Amino acid sequence: MGSRRKGNIFVLDTPATAFDPLVQEALQALARLGGAAHREVVVGAVLEMRGVVRLAGIEAARGEILAAMEAFLDTAPAHAVRPFGAGSRRWALTEAGRRRFAAV
Repeated sequence: MGSRRKGNIFVLDTPATAFDPLVQEALQALARLGGAAHREVVVGAVLEMRGVVRLAGIEAARGEILAAMEAFLDTAPAHAVRPFGAGSRRWALTEAGRRRFAAV
């Protein structure tokens, strides 16, 4: 499995159904942040990668990223988890997630 660059974002060569694009960006940002971070830091990193600077754009994108990642964490914890439990606002890559996103 490889990856290719699309602007400031790396796109994994996986089936389209493997990851929601927002989730993929958040997981890539999480990997760049060392594998674990508060969700607001991850959202900020995704917005920075996207070059979002307008306040209206930030709030809309923030909500979309949070919703996508929370749904992902609730249904597919193979690559990322909430390390401090269900109410945690911190996200972390699992070992499988670290291996998959290390090269990105």
